[in-house]
Order: sequence, then C-alpha cells, then structure tokens
Amino acid sequence: MAAKGHRLKRDGVAHVYVLGDPAYYGRSGFSPETGVAPPYPLPEEYREAWQSLGLGSAPLPDHGTLGLPDVWMQPALWAP
Repeated sequence: MAAKGHRLKRDGVAHVYVLGDPAYYGRSGFSPETGVAPPYPLPEEYREAWQSLGLGSAPLPDHGTLGLPDVWMQPALWAP
C-alpha cells in the first residue's frame, strides 16, 4: 500500500475506504471506520471489516454514507 498510498495522496485523495480483513489492512494503517457508513448494509459480523485510512492532513469526515457507482451496488459483490 505504501507506493499506492503515495500515488493516491499525490493525486489529491484524502481518504481510502475498504471492506476487508482487519488483520491484513491493519498492517497498512487502516482502522475500523465508525463515522462514514458503508454504501450498502453489512452484517454485524462485518462491522470491523469496514475500515478507512487518512492520507493527508485533511480531517476525517465525522459522519455520512459513502456513495458508489451503480455498477458496484450489486449485492453479489458484497453480500455474504
């Protein structure tokens, strides 16, 4: 993530959100996201898998819901 993180930061990306294994993404600095909700309903057991990483000095949003393009809103991509 380090090289990609530098590229994203250079391109003006302030925050990155992922749904994935906390042990894996935690090694790159991600932590559970509690302020910005995922764009789709998640089972309670996935709560810790919704994570974010700030890439700069911009303050993290304290609330909201992440929006995605319609093509990514297909339950087959995220539902258990």
